[in-house]
Amino acid sequence: MGSDVGHGILLLECVTYYHSAASRAVVVRTQPCIEAAEGGRDLHEPNPQFLWDIAPILNAAILVVEQRYIGQSLPFGEESFKNSSMLSSLTIDNILYDNERVLDYFHKHNLNNVTIGAIVSVGVGYAGLIASWRLSNEQWSTVTQGKWISSSPLYNFGIGGVPVGAFDYALTESLAKHCDRDKLTRLIRLIDYMSNTTEGCEELASTFKLDPGTNLNREYEMRMFKQFVYDGLLGLVTNNYPYPTSFTGQSLPSWPLQQACKVFNSGREELQELYEIVNSYYNASGTLTFHCITPEKCGLQIKFKLNQQLVINYQLCTQFRQLRCHQGHDNDIFWPECNQDNIEHVIGKYCETTFKDSANSKSEFHVTADTYAQDVLRGQNMIFTYELIYFFLWQKFYDMEPSGTYWWNENESLKTGI
Repeated sequence: MGSDVGHGILLLECVTYYHSAASRAVVVRTQPCIEAAEGGRDLHEPNPQFLWDIAPILNAAILVVEQRYIGQSLPFGEESFKNSSMLSSLTIDNILYDNERVLDYFHKHNLNNVTIGAIVSVGVGYAGLIASWRLSNEQWSTVTQGKWISSSPLYNFGIGGVPVGAFDYALTESLAKHCDRDKLTRLIRLIDYMSNTTEGCEELASTFKLDPGTNLNREYEMRMFKQFVYDGLLGLVTNNYPYPTSFTGQSLPSWPLQQACKVFNSGREELQELYEIVNSYYNASGTLTFHCITPEKCGLQIKFKLNQQLVINYQLCTQFRQLRCHQGHDNDIFWPECNQDNIEHVIGKYCETTFKDSANSKSEFHVTADTYAQDVLRGQNMIFTYELIYFFLWQKFYDMEPSGTYWWNENESLKTGI
């Protein structure tokens, strides 16, 4: 039941929905179909659970749309990640057009006799940026009657004024709640030190069980390795929920960060402990024998574990150009990359190097992103949320994105979370 959408293929067999007998609304959310694609699971139980809990209360149907380049929705099949030039059709306009086509299909076929009423676009984090894209876009505004944007860094763009290290500061604070900050800092610095010698690079590749063809002596592969470590730690924090999740294709247990940080008390060699923590995110099932960090070598073997991050990084270099990076030192535990003055240059160099074979010109990686929802007067019927929630009285979950989103002050005036 596949359907041509724009330049890509949207697999409608991955589209599912939840409804009550009196459904009058549709909730649309960009969600990978990885459960259906790899595990054969019915997508009536995807994350986040709260959507499925409130749907019957709201008499809402939930329509889950798989984004192009994610899961099975690969515009060029097995060639989709051959090189970065194959990502050229990855634009927000195309993604919104995909969603529009799915809604149109839903309307025309009247699936399960659901009566369509108001349509609300729901986006969390990365997907929230999609939901908030060009709020003045008249075409998409006529398709949806409201937007629910949660934990999305809307102010990390252009004139937002958010300090470039705000995100990693919050990430470090969250990690430090359960992992020894001093030890994490020491191990991150150790990776930097070991990267200066051939022997050190070989030991890193061996300890972290990287693909045998990996050569960390190459600047590009070392950068990808550091990103691999960072994304693993980030993934544990952003998926640290009191119930099992699979938001990003990784099937994680409840409270994965707390579980992972227990390794620091195992008495193992310290670098091995860091590997165990990072591995717990990418390989919770224990089925992977090695990690591949460069999509050029791994292809579709890691289509969801690495290529998804490649997709996000590509958009961060183009339409989602966010001004944030590691600052290290007192700000965060990571490798110093930039400061407030050279952030544009650092990001530009990264994008041009990482996507050097892209069909886009260098100017494509120096664009000024739209202001998204920075001016709320440009949109209407929008809900902005983020989380700072106590679970079961003793666990605290930190949402890192308030550094770039909205909050209300005591006088109920709108402020940014700077």
